Amino acid sequence: MQVTRDRTIHIVRYADETPSIMSLAYKIFQVIDKNTLNADFLMLYFLRPEFDRLCWFYTDSSIRGSLDWVKFCNLEVPVLSIDIQEKIVNIYNLH
Repeated sequence: MQVTRDRTIHIVRYADETPSIMSLAYKIFQVIDKNTLNADFLMLYFLRPEFDRLCWFYTDSSIRGSLDWVKFCNLEVPVLSIDIQEKIVNIYNLH
């Protein structure tokens, strides 16, 4: 995942229930336990400028500043209680 040029990681949430074909060039992951993690909350976390800066910090030293999948998977995401996650998502959706 390239970070340096744009100083951001482009992450998209596919919320449609219709099955789709995705390119093998992209990593795809899903929330397995919806009672523990709200996918919209996770997406909001990924959209934070602080998350982009964290990813940029962990990039390799190449000219393109890539963040490999293993490093990405080792990043810690704070998981609040599901009730608080849902409240945050609801507040965000009001705006």
